[in-house]
Amino acid sequence: MLTVVQFPVADFRPFVSDGDRLPTPSWPPRTTLPPEFVHLFGRAAPRHKGVDWAWTDESTFCDASRALRFCNLPRPVYGKENLRCRFRRLLSDGAALARLEVGLSYNNAWQDIYTWRTWDCEIERGFDPSEIILRPDINPFETIKHTIALPTVVPLPNNKSQKPLITQGASVAQLFLSATGRKSTEVTWHQHIGACPPVILVECRAHWFDQLPKSFARIPQAKTGGIELAFGLFKSPWGNVGVWLLGHGNGKVRQARSLRLCLLRLHAEQEVLDAVLQRIDTGSIEYKPHTPHGDKLENYLNQATRLINRSSWAGIDQSSILNAFDVVNASQFRSERTGLAGRLQGIRRQIRVKVERFEARSYPRSERHIHTHYNATYIETVATMTETKTINIGAGATINAPVTIADNIERSFNNLEEGTGNANLDMLMKTLLEQITQAAQAEPKETRQLAADAETLTKEVSNEKPRRKWYELSVDGINEAAKALGDVGKPILETTAKLLPLLTMLFP
Repeated sequence: MLTVVQFPVADFRPFVSDGDRLPTPSWPPRTTLPPEFVHLFGRAAPRHKGVDWAWTDESTFCDASRALRFCNLPRPVYGKENLRCRFRRLLSDGAALARLEVGLSYNNAWQDIYTWRTWDCEIERGFDPSEIILRPDINPFETIKHTIALPTVVPLPNNKSQKPLITQGASVAQLFLSATGRKSTEVTWHQHIGACPPVILVECRAHWFDQLPKSFARIPQAKTGGIELAFGLFKSPWGNVGVWLLGHGNGKVRQARSLRLCLLRLHAEQEVLDAVLQRIDTGSIEYKPHTPHGDKLENYLNQATRLINRSSWAGIDQSSILNAFDVVNASQFRSERTGLAGRLQGIRRQIRVKVERFEARSYPRSERHIHTHYNATYIETVATMTETKTINIGAGATINAPVTIADNIERSFNNLEEGTGNANLDMLMKTLLEQITQAAQAEPKETRQLAADAETLTKEVSNEKPRRKWYELSVDGINEAAKALGDVGKPILETTAKLLPLLTMLFP
């Protein structure tokens, strides 16, 4: 059983300061002689199982054995098994994202090697290899409880005290700042770097997926290449922790590995992007067009949103993984960034649209109830996907929309309140919004992106001079999302088929 704990780190230095960060190592770091290294962490090394072609920018990493040290491993657990540290890795995108991954397991190294080499053969014979190496009585939630409480040390200059593993995120961030910067002080370190919420990934036997708490979202195997997958929140003495459970089922070894890499990378990308947007919203990071810092920020936002919004990779449905995040994090209250739109004035429109899409599916992570189930404490979301909210759509009329899209729909109708100057266009736009609201009754999760794109479209057509490139981009996004809904999305496609020619005629 492999358990991975990941600590994402948001590095704000490329957007706020000059010359504070060392130019080396390059990312991915060079492993040829002499190999590059990160001070206080370790030197560069290649991935032992080779490059995953879905994530070629992670072909190498820096060893992090010096950065985080365990105080009493191997540690006996379940009477016989010794919990061992399998790896500690530092990875970065060279821009704003860095992360420390810590892997632990009960197996010896030779058991891991033998199992991975024979895994696909066992699958083809109709056996589940996890039944050979994983004892059925090893409860993944008990494993999490043992893992997060392990005493560890991060060798900071003025603080080398032992702490539980799960609480070391801030210390890891501060150490990364010291190791990669020319100058930093304890007073100002948090201004240049941020510790993001950690995540845990646990491999377990498939039968545990039939005993999941209600608060865990399970992803269909058809979307993951035959691999069991579920996401939920675990209540610990130090706070709520996101947990991925992965059961191999009949999935091939490379699919399982690629999925694990994706889950960890996707979590880090979302958390770091959220941290950067918070800094932009508060003014700590200021976007200035056509400046070196502004260009770096623009490039980062474009790259991060592209990775997060990608629909699939290597035959695995990434959108279903994002839906699992959203179901667990669903809440009645939308996350609002009041000053973000104004602070991103001047940024390329297509990047703003992608940032708005990310914002449209962002929900606060603290508005949740706690309940006890299966002798462990877990988190249950406050609002279900079927809750609705009554909104005003003008002239005293109201409409009931699912809470997941209600704010988007309300703002869209507000954008059209004064009209566009064309009665046919006004009618089609309002019909489109009503159809999206109706579709959301049947497919609440899948229509979030539709509602976000519709809001962007209403903003554009309500301008004095709507720009063709931008309204076409929004309509294309609506069509793409509507097609994915099947029969539910057909009325939306019929409306956009009438809407786009009218827009083109009115605003060529």
